[in-house]
Amino acid sequence: MNDVYKKIKLIAFYLPQYHPIPENDEWWGKGFTDWTNVVKAKPLFKGHYQPRIPSDLGCYDLRMPEVKEAQANLAQEHGIHGFCYYHYWFNGKRVLERPFEEVLSSGKPDFPFCLCWANENWTRTWSGGDEHILLKQEYSEDDDRAHIKSLLPAFSDKRYIKVNGKPLFLVYRIELLPNPKKTAEIWRGEAVKAGIGDIYLGVVESVKSINPKTIGFDVAVEFAPHWRDMLAWKSKSSRFHKKLMKFGLIPKIYADNFITSYQILVDTMLKDSNRSYKRFRCVTPSFDNSPRREKQAAIFTGSTPQKYETWLKRILEWTMQEHEGDERLVFINAWNEWGEGNHLEPDKRWGKCYLEATKAALDSITTIDDIRRSRVKETKEKPIASIVILTKNGGALFRRSIKNILSQKTTFTYEVVIVDTGSTDGTLEFLRSFPEVTIYEISPKNFRFGPTRDFGFSKAKGEFVVTISQDVVPVNENWLENLARPLLKDETDVVQGQTCARTDRKIFFWEDRDYFFFTSESKSFHKNNGNIGLSCANLAIKKDVWERTRFGDALMSEDKALQKRLFASGYRMVRKRDALCYHGHTYNLKSLMKRCENEGMGWRKIGVKYSFTQMLNDLKHEKWLYGMVLKKIIKREMTNLAEILFLFIRPIFLYKGNLMNKGYKF
Repeated sequence: MNDVYKKIKLIAFYLPQYHPIPENDEWWGKGFTDWTNVVKAKPLFKGHYQPRIPSDLGCYDLRMPEVKEAQANLAQEHGIHGFCYYHYWFNGKRVLERPFEEVLSSGKPDFPFCLCWANENWTRTWSGGDEHILLKQEYSEDDDRAHIKSLLPAFSDKRYIKVNGKPLFLVYRIELLPNPKKTAEIWRGEAVKAGIGDIYLGVVESVKSINPKTIGFDVAVEFAPHWRDMLAWKSKSSRFHKKLMKFGLIPKIYADNFITSYQILVDTMLKDSNRSYKRFRCVTPSFDNSPRREKQAAIFTGSTPQKYETWLKRILEWTMQEHEGDERLVFINAWNEWGEGNHLEPDKRWGKCYLEATKAALDSITTIDDIRRSRVKETKEKPIASIVILTKNGGALFRRSIKNILSQKTTFTYEVVIVDTGSTDGTLEFLRSFPEVTIYEISPKNFRFGPTRDFGFSKAKGEFVVTISQDVVPVNENWLENLARPLLKDETDVVQGQTCARTDRKIFFWEDRDYFFFTSESKSFHKNNGNIGLSCANLAIKKDVWERTRFGDALMSEDKALQKRLFASGYRMVRKRDALCYHGHTYNLKSLMKRCENEGMGWRKIGVKYSFTQMLNDLKHEKWLYGMVLKKIIKREMTNLAEILFLFIRPIFLYKGNLMNKGYKF
């Protein structure tokens, strides 16, 4: 088994609902379980995957011990470390407790577990009626004591999952507790008094996000899908969308439910990586709770094992970089939430594909320590290549980039040179852990793109120099070899690598469609300067060629300034499409305007004019483009105002910037 299984642990949320209980018999009918809703579900629109029918394990009954054994075996075979059982406690009354109590009392299956208190009121939510409460939560200090005492036998079990020696216990809806800090204090005190020691308390971000330290908890646990905060769904209540519904431009099924793509969910949650507090990440293989809801269902379309695997892999990489030891935990929602369409258990359409994708994501992870051991290049000798990167607060994405750079498979030696301009996010500390990386620091007030890049190149020892942006990530381990090959063979003087859309986050729509530089000044510049667009995002150049041309004093657009000099001097330039890196941006309205205005100023600084006539011509677009935008707005696939107005913003603010003759705005 891959050693990474010991270094990072996957925990799947587990629903212990699949057996009859008196309360459900009374409220929903004799013999009711979630299977009742699952098997009668129907597709609501073309391509809607319902019903989801289990395959290998069937519509099981959790009162059967062999079912729980089969679940544990299946999970363990595919890299799942343990289950997080939902635990239901209502002022001393427990419900759906039988499956877990039997696991606890029997000692079987021998599979790790922890608990999550699902502390919501029980209501008729499944039929869309939140107003009818079936079981109500009543909070008190006495109940806190009774509750934690009831959990001590579970905490004492050798199978119970511990973090830094402390039993891990989660609360699903922390905002419902009247005084969570006091509750945490009582729980810890009772656990210590009973000889358990301290406990490791987690806040599940099911509805709201909160810094756990402010309420006496240890960690937050991301919950997927966190759909209530998604911008695409907030847009449902906007005036614009209400008008579209009024005139029938949005189908009723879209008005009655929250429907969007699984990929949008992945992109949105991957972007949500920067928090000031400790946080365990979470993914979901799919989500569709329409079997439980007649209206207001959340449906994410287009999930596949491949998309899920990519998401999980990115989260595993983030976790390896951000956490250490027992805190390298990742949650999956869920093992068996069939009524919400999020399950790793096999179904008739996909079989074990999602489980196999889980194992594949784990198997693909390489730790930083593994990279150091596997990199056999000796940078003590004079390197053939130097990779120069300008950094400032590179964050998790830059860490991923360095990881990929240092694991390149090449036929030559190479070094990495960093020029940092004031990082305060731990970037420098991270880089100093790599002896093969050389770091130079300059003051932020002295930063200018052209001179700073020239400074970095001057420190390079290689025969050729590679430069990439700090938010660019090599796609595979052959990127550097592919980029360098034409230089090693003396087939060219400059190589421009290729970039493609990042898979770990949503990027600006028009960049993803390769339409960002549609305006005429870009096309004419490339045509008049070698029919290529040089970009420092992914570029290699012979060092002696750079020494004769240089980036110069350009504040911005330094790559275009270099290209003009290279073309004028007759140097050879080629593009290598197999030297591939992930790259992409996101913009809001303000940052898009600023970017286009600065670009216009950059063109002006290198002698490229963008006239009023060019602007007017560039504002004329074919009708199909506007039709495409309208269609995506209706489907809620385009909700970012910057994307909606981009076709107008770029020409106008490019022209505005090109008129200016003052410093750049950063």
